[in-house]
Amino acid sequence: MQLSAQILRKDRAVGIIPVAGPGKQKFNREQLEETVLVTQQILDLSIPGKKVPFCAFNGGNDVFIDIGDKSWGVLSCQRYLGGIEGSKTLHVGDQFLSAGANDFKARLACTTAWIASPAETVALLDELHFHSES
Repeated sequence: MQLSAQILRKDRAVGIIPVAGPGKQKFNREQLEETVLVTQQILDLSIPGKKVPFCAFNGGNDVFIDIGDKSWGVLSCQRYLGGIEGSKTLHVGDQFLSAGANDFKARLACTTAWIASPAETVALLDELHFHSES
């Protein structure tokens, strides 16, 4: 794919970001999605990938692989907040069509509302508030 990329390592993640500098371009959507798909497949077939949950996702101009996934995060919040049941939890997420969509895994822990913009988030919160008062 001829990506001009820099590897970025974090405590529980690794990813690629565009190399900074004059004349450097952003990654295009197809490059990002292909990178996610190839990475996901390689990890799915690996021995560590079968033992440790992970999530490969397109961040808009980077690709990252995180240990864990959104279902882990939602389950942790539910436990932290006193054992809230999945049936009483709503996750609002925007990554549901992208390859390796990080928010898709949240569905394993609770109901998910898909949004496409901050304005949709506001509208959803307004609607929830309206129904909670009726």
